[in-house]
Amino acid sequence: MNAIDVKNLTKVYREFRMPDVVALDSVTFGVAYGDIYGFLGPNGAGKTTTINILAGIIMPTSGEAWIDGHNVVDESDEVKNVVGILPEKPGFYETLNGYEVLDYYGALNGIPREERRKRIKELMEELGLAQYRKMRVKAYSHGMRKRLALAQALLHEPKITIMDEPTNGLDPAGIVYFRRLIKRLNREGITIFLSSHILSEVELLCNSVGIINRGKMVITGNVGDVKKKLKISRSKYIMLGEITKDFVSEALNTKGVLDVRQINSGYEIILDPEVSPCPDLVRMAVEQGCKITSFYSYEPTLEEIFLEMTGSDDGGEKGV
Repeated sequence: MNAIDVKNLTKVYREFRMPDVVALDSVTFGVAYGDIYGFLGPNGAGKTTTINILAGIIMPTSGEAWIDGHNVVDESDEVKNVVGILPEKPGFYETLNGYEVLDYYGALNGIPREERRKRIKELMEELGLAQYRKMRVKAYSHGMRKRLALAQALLHEPKITIMDEPTNGLDPAGIVYFRRLIKRLNREGITIFLSSHILSEVELLCNSVGIINRGKMVITGNVGDVKKKLKISRSKYIMLGEITKDFVSEALNTKGVLDVRQINSGYEIILDPEVSPCPDLVRMAVEQGCKITSFYSYEPTLEEIFLEMTGSDDGGEKGV
């Protein structure tokens, strides 16, 4: 059993005299306990719809989802006890102060008064909000509102936290703060499901990813395994100086060589990552007087993987 299991999840939006909009089409993935899972997709790909179903905000058309073994539709109360939600745009009662907001939501979650007082104090200190506990939320900055929303999500000490664009709109210092905080929460045992369009942040934080595009899950798994599946990780030789046509011909006929191309500083040989033709290439280079100046392994970025799988940075109906 995973912390989150999603199987054939489908959501179709229907309006009178309007064509159906398929927001999710048989989406399936799993998030292991203790993982930081990055959920990626272009605008309108289905990320928010998936999160809303997991959070119990909307119902799926078909398919099922479980959090900590509880069905998100049939056991919604049990799900709420084990999961905390950090929305992209948190909403609060603006006239309440920070402490009152957390006290209100703690009471809604059934946390006993003394216990929630203690928990609120701990969280506000931990998240740097203690000195603003009596400030009305309408005076909070964007970063402070994000921290307050996270405190709300952690108030009942959930096993699993779902974060929708947690660093969106933050300044560089705020992004670094949240990055460190997410890593620390994960070290403390919280499983984190992280939806984001900031690919560099996901690459720094996540050990597993899922990419959704036009409502369909295109790939999911450990980041390293995803790269291997795509076969876009390549090792390269760099050759400097003149090389003969015979060498080019022989190299291209060597198993594992994908291409030989001229670059500004010489020639570059691109190798298949699954094959190791190094000894033959080195022998040919030495025999024909070609100087090998460097060798390196190229590791694709998460952005390159994302573009490889989605084909663009815009993949669906806006707002789905």
